[in-house]
Amino acid sequence: MKLILILLSWIVASTSAQLIPTSFDARTRWPNCPSIALIPNQGCCNSSAFQIPAAVITDRACIRSNGTSTRTYSAYDALACCTDCPFSQLFKCAGGDPLKVWNYWATTGLVSDSCMPFSLSPLCLGFNCPLLCAPGYAGSIVGDRKKGLKVVTVAPYVDAIQSEIILNGPVEASFDLYLDFVHLKQSQVYNSRSGPNLGRQSVKIIGWGVENGTEYWLITSTFGIGWGNQGTAMFLRGVNHLGIESHVHCGTPNVELVH
Repeated sequence: MKLILILLSWIVASTSAQLIPTSFDARTRWPNCPSIALIPNQGCCNSSAFQIPAAVITDRACIRSNGTSTRTYSAYDALACCTDCPFSQLFKCAGGDPLKVWNYWATTGLVSDSCMPFSLSPLCLGFNCPLLCAPGYAGSIVGDRKKGLKVVTVAPYVDAIQSEIILNGPVEASFDLYLDFVHLKQSQVYNSRSGPNLGRQSVKIIGWGVENGTEYWLITSTFGIGWGNQGTAMFLRGVNHLGIESHVHCGTPNVELVH
């Protein structure tokens, strides 16, 4: 019986792998969800662990609703109001744990960006949790929060990550960050690691492809449109480069599923 189950699992995995296209781009797969193409800019704040999960949630809510959800989820909420998401409550721009941001969304909820826009002080200091939504926004913080239905840690296999993206949209991935990635001006697949280690970086995987025989993930980061190829980059795929394929998360937003 055990052998039969193993064979069935292998057949399902093999069939799934055969159905995965050579290249994929979520921006063209779901053109009615323009948030997928947006490129955040973290400025002086090491905030990718907050901005990328919020961006992925926004994308997935739009995809799940077939374009009817236009709500942008607030990264500032997780940065300022989640007590265990940032590494330091005294200096919240020192980075954070993206999985804790995902869990915060599932258990507490995130408000919209209209309620708590992502705004930075000139020195990236402060970030107290607001008691009220931004001036001009009619809703309350309590009323504006939306929880997720489920948080998913994706299995660390290329086909599992690809299948998740094809079915439900972009995912958040994190990896060991080196200085050369920060200053990336890309014309080829990123497969290096030079300069000092700067901690962890979260990115949004929106697709994949092959460049001159090298398989890559198509990613967006939080360094603005002046980074990489207008905010996107090709990142080496299939060898768990810098740990990118072993730290992938996503979730199911609480919006009505529309086909």
